[in-house]
Amino acid sequence: MARLLVIVGITTSDKTPALNAKKTKIENQATKVAKARIKNGQVTVTAVGKEGGLVYLWVIDTGKKETSACCPIDVKLAPTKLEA
Repeated sequence: MARLLVIVGITTSDKTPALNAKKTKIENQATKVAKARIKNGQVTVTAVGKEGGLVYLWVIDTGKKETSACCPIDVKLAPTKLEA
């Protein structure tokens, strides 16, 4: 039985990203804007707070067919300090 592995990642382009040699990580991530993770089939996207902008969330099945899909996400920055 083939092992299916679904991975997620964030890029700045809507072109299919490259995977590392083990097909366990999406390379060329937009690490200053957001990060993504998958746990028990649930995808979580978190803004890192360094930059905002348009990024693409990728979900890739690394099985034989290597099916992939992306979704654009516009990340907005929130203030980190408020003056009263």
